Parts: sequence; structure tokens; C-alpha cells
Amino acid sequence: MGSAVKDELTVYFSLPSLRGLFTDSPSQWVPGGAEVQMASLARGFAALDDVEVVLIFDPPMPDIKEPGIHLAGPWHPVHKRVPILSRVVQQHRANRSLPRLSARAVLLQSQVESQLLAQYARRSGIKLAYRVNGDSLVDGSALRAGETLTEVQQIIRDADLVITQSEHQRALALANLGVDSVVIRSGVTIGSPPCIPGPGHHILWVGRCDPIKRPWAFVELAKRFPDRAFVMVMTPGHRLLFDEVSTEAEMVPNLTLLEGRARDEVLALYEEASVVVSTSISEGMPNVLIEAGLAGRPFLSYAVDPAGLLADGKIGICAGNDFEVLCAELLRLLDDASARATIGRTARMHAEATWDIDVAVRCYVDAFTGLFA
Repeated sequence: MGSAVKDELTVYFSLPSLRGLFTDSPSQWVPGGAEVQMASLARGFAALDDVEVVLIFDPPMPDIKEPGIHLAGPWHPVHKRVPILSRVVQQHRANRSLPRLSARAVLLQSQVESQLLAQYARRSGIKLAYRVNGDSLVDGSALRAGETLTEVQQIIRDADLVITQSEHQRALALANLGVDSVVIRSGVTIGSPPCIPGPGHHILWVGRCDPIKRPWAFVELAKRFPDRAFVMVMTPGHRLLFDEVSTEAEMVPNLTLLEGRARDEVLALYEEASVVVSTSISEGMPNVLIEAGLAGRPFLSYAVDPAGLLADGKIGICAGNDFEVLCAELLRLLDDASARATIGRTARMHAEATWDIDVAVRCYVDAFTGLFA
């Protein structure tokens, strides 16, 4: 793509936790799937000649020096009624070190971000796009229980464009929120094939501490296999639950609980694992599945089979929300190094064919361009 239209499209990202994926400072925070995906998208957009990327942060502003990545801020509302995005836009226009505000601008949100910011984006002529992560946002369970729309569900309904990760998720959003969407698969930087010299050293769990992730189930799994090493990389999300799970984990000698680690260290733990386990009760397209595939490791899910990818057992296994089946499948994998290697190789090939960030970014650009047609 040519450089003559450098400012043809501007994409704003407003996820505060992205700073942890753009700085080298040590962190005890493990990025979730939303952060990893949004950071990959930001870098993917920045690599294009006709797209500008702007990250919106509260102070203190991080020191980010990556080609094509710009910062808007600092901004911090004195009161909720202050037009946040208007300030950002004014500063953005005034600061010559940042790209000129494009007539075609999109604010891409994900997870629970500011509904106020979303509203001001639309009032300022900036299109609002929302990327749905977990199925729980669109599966209708809260509405069936008589609850009102959450803030993020209202953002989804108000968005100019909704992106879902699978046809299954698209159907949920349409049926339960009355919102149609564009299906775009998750994308990551594929990188070089991992070196997989041996059977792996541990069974791995990675995620935030949240009831929907059911971290206590992994602790129970470790108890069932006292002669095997288990590693749990967990970020405090739900603090009370984190303390409870941590206390329980301390009493399991073969379980190592790590309260967050730098991203490079987490990726190394994937490559050193024998099996990667997810105990979540609900997901969209879990990042742990993608990263297990990139590492060439089999994926074992307690309950979730995202988009039916585990149905044939070629890249991983779903236990159908049955803990005894989960234990039996883990034992089978641990006892069969050949099966683990075969699943790992297939998972890597599937990752290369399915999760390429360059393909995802092109789909996003096409979808964004359609907003201004």
C-alpha cells in the first residue's frame, strides 16, 4: 500500500492495560487475551503505510518508541461530564509530533472500557468499533436472569461496527443483543517454530483469577497427580478468590503458583509445558489456546470447545465440563508422548494457517473502510 495516503485511517485504542505490552518495565501482571489481541492489532495496523495508530493512556505516560505507534494524552477527566475525547482530539491536532487527525477515524474498544469515551467518540465523528472477546457478553445469560444490560453490552449495541471471533459468537450476539457483526479471527505474530526437544516439564495454566476461569479446578487437578509438576501463572483479578486459591495452592507440593510474570517468561513456560490446561466455563476464542498452538503444545479444556475446534481432538481435547473426564484425558496425554507430539505439531500448523495477524489486520481495515463508504 502506498504512502501518499498516510493519514487515510486513524485507529484509536483505549485499553489502559495495553501499556504493559508496549514497555520493557518488569511487571507482575499477566496480559489477558484481550490485551494480547489488541496489542497485536495495534502493531499490525502500525506496519501499514496508510493507517495511523494512537494509544490513549492516563498519566504517567509510558515511554513507547515503536514505528507507527503514537500516544494521545495525558488526559484525565476532572468530572465524568468533561468531554474526554474532545480533549484528546484537540491535543492530538495541536501536537505536531502526532499524525494529523484523519477524516476517517475509528475508536476500537474491547473488554470493559469507558462508555463515556465511546459516546464522545461518536459525537466527535469518530466511528466506534467493538471487538467481542468472551461469549458471556453476548450469550444472553444475564438478560435471561432478569438483569439489565451491562455498560459494555450497551457499548456493543451502540457501536458502528461489532467484530466477533466466530460464527457461533456472531449468532449469539444477533440472537441476544439484536446486533449483527463481522466475523474476524484472532491474530497473532506467528514467529519462528518453537524448539520442542522433549516431553515438557510441567502442566501449565495461565490466566487471571476470576470465577469464570475456575482456577480452583486446576488446584484440584494438581492434587490428583501428585507425581507431576504443575505451574499456575495467575493475575489477581478477583482479590478474595485469589487469596483463597493461593492459600489452597500452598498446600499442594507439586503446584507452583506464580503471581504474574513478564510476557517473555510466560511464553517460555508454554514451550516448556507438556500440556496446557484451561478450566474456564466460558470463553470466546481463548488466547491460551492460540498460544499453546504456537508453542506446539496440546491444549486440554475442562468445558469450552471454542468454535468446535477441539471436536476432532487434533489440536486439543475438551472434557465436556466433566472433571473425571478431564483427569482421564490428562493421564492419557501424560502417558503418551507420541500423542502429545502429534497433537502439538498439528496445533502449530493450525496456528500458522489460522491466526496470522497480517490476515486479521487486512480484514479489520476492510471492515473499517466500509464504515466510511
